[in-house]
Amino acid sequence: MKKILLFCIMLLAINASDAQNFWKRKANGPGRFGAVSFVIGTKAYVGTGDDSYIYDPLKKDFWEYNPAGPNCGGTWTQLVDFRGTKRREAVAFSIGNKGYVGTGDDGTLTNDFYEYDPIANDWDTITPFPGTARQGAVAFTINGKGYVGTGVDAGGSTTNFYEYNPTLGTGGTWTPKTNFGGGNRAWASAFVINNKGYVGTGGGPSSLTKDFWEYDPILDTFIQKADFGGSARLGTSSFSINGKGYIGVGEADGGAYMKDFWEYDPNTNAWTQRPNYESAQGGNDGVGFSVGSKGYFGEGRYGNGEFWEYSPPIATSYVAPDSWAQKASLGTFAGSDRWDAIAFTIGDKGYVGTGSDRKDFWQYNPANNTWTQKMNFGNDTVGGRYGCVGFSIGNKGYVGLGRGPGGDYGYMNDFWEYDTSANLWTQKAYFLAAVVMKPLALA
Repeated sequence: MKKILLFCIMLLAINASDAQNFWKRKANGPGRFGAVSFVIGTKAYVGTGDDSYIYDPLKKDFWEYNPAGPNCGGTWTQLVDFRGTKRREAVAFSIGNKGYVGTGDDGTLTNDFYEYDPIANDWDTITPFPGTARQGAVAFTINGKGYVGTGVDAGGSTTNFYEYNPTLGTGGTWTPKTNFGGGNRAWASAFVINNKGYVGTGGGPSSLTKDFWEYDPILDTFIQKADFGGSARLGTSSFSINGKGYIGVGEADGGAYMKDFWEYDPNTNAWTQRPNYESAQGGNDGVGFSVGSKGYFGEGRYGNGEFWEYSPPIATSYVAPDSWAQKASLGTFAGSDRWDAIAFTIGDKGYVGTGSDRKDFWQYNPANNTWTQKMNFGNDTVGGRYGCVGFSIGNKGYVGLGRGPGGDYGYMNDFWEYDTSANLWTQKAYFLAAVVMKPLALA
């Protein structure tokens, strides 16, 4: 039983990505709600918004966030101010190595647009958004073009969408596209997976919503997908990582600030709940973006500048923190169960063998939850045994001691090294102390 428990502990270590806290606190951002964000390369850019804690709440400062900065929480660097007026609830997207920011509320609704060059650390004015001036719209990028739509104008929530092409004309060109499939909408959420845009949640003309839609830029069509997995809400944050989309937080009915967080898989058209956003205040009207394989949520109303990093699960199935998930059973490992086996870990694989007078050896891969038989213990030159000791050092495993089959061989003191790359065993120096059974090993 002790040997089985030891292996379970090692499997938990191998699958740390399944049992970790997926959210990790990072360095605080500038602190505001209704800000915008976009990503260029390995850095994110956050700016504008509303700081309701000071006399002049609207902002136009802009900041660069480097997740790989010298501090473990990442590094924030202040940049040149946004060229437009101070504002909140604008939209932003990036195309290539440029960022784009426009629309929003500066005391009146706006439709101006600007391009940011991170190399020059400067802004240029570009062609204004051709739709009505608005706030609370969504924006995303597909194949070198930006898409902006929905939001609130002087007449209420809107449904129209426009495509921006930076390569056409002076300052770029906007082209009307098909209206959003879910009808009038504001403060919705959007992300991109595999050159498709996904838009959902938000406030409709008379109620909060949770419907979800896929936009195909080639066909210029919206197709309804499975509703968002959480409750209806507005002001959510979102991003996409590795072919999955993520939406969470936001404001639900009754003004409740939410913390739940959901993953969307376009292959199955299904939502899966992931660990809650860990900010004490929840979140509403914050920013969300991804850099590489990590996602980031932050800012928002009463968020006090908190910023958090999300690491998605790596293994084939999600395991909630402080819980167990069944893996391929011992029935598929060597065809039967056993007792007094040994186990050790090398890299991201587990190794189990011997026990119950056996000498077969097996490798466990948690990435695909499979067992693979390896060279028998001792290169098949020694008999089976039980009660051995096993440990690893670097990329080698070590097994020895124990007792031979049925006790006929007595207590053993031979020791063997396993090379994973060669899949071979090499006998090492005999254990010098008295021969023992059920010893303890640490590595």
